[in-house]
Amino acid sequence: MTKIEEAEKVQETLDGKGMDWLDVIKAAMRGFSVYNDMKAYLMENDVPANCHHAC
Repeated sequence: MTKIEEAEKVQETLDGKGMDWLDVIKAAMRGFSVYNDMKAYLMENDVPANCHHAC
């Protein structure tokens, strides 16, 4: 039962901090790369991965 309660507390903490905070943690876990972070941001905002100019 204790593990379930601990997991619920962690989930509440994550929910309280919001998605921006979680995105920062994910970025830190995968390692920082300006290129990869910028590419991921652009792809998330519908810029094709193979676009080399203003699409």
